[in-house]
Amino acid sequence: KNTPVLFAGVAAPNKNHEETKKTKSAALIDMLARRLRTAFNEWHNAGVKRVYVGAIGCGVFKWKPEDSALAMRMAIESSQWSGELVLAMPDKSMNTPFSMELMKLQK
Repeated sequence: KNTPVLFAGVAAPNKNHEETKKTKSAALIDMLARRLRTAFNEWHNAGVKRVYVGAIGCGVFKWKPEDSALAMRMAIESSQWSGELVLAMPDKSMNTPFSMELMKLQK
């Protein structure tokens, strides 16, 4: 079934939270990548071939687009999912970091 996912509802760790502020950036990126990988694997299992994503975590949670994009690439590379990823970001300045990171995908 080729049902698109209209919203990638994956929560990024909140960088504003006191406990999260003590966590190293690499560990937070890995945490987001694990959450995203779970979603991508579920989409694979459901036969989803097209996923629309925003700049996850880059709003109120204060993620840098480069870090969010890295987590997304890590998640896709380590998941079973393959398909079309559509960047749906109203702030076009965020497209560049995501496009640059996602171009590195080998799938």
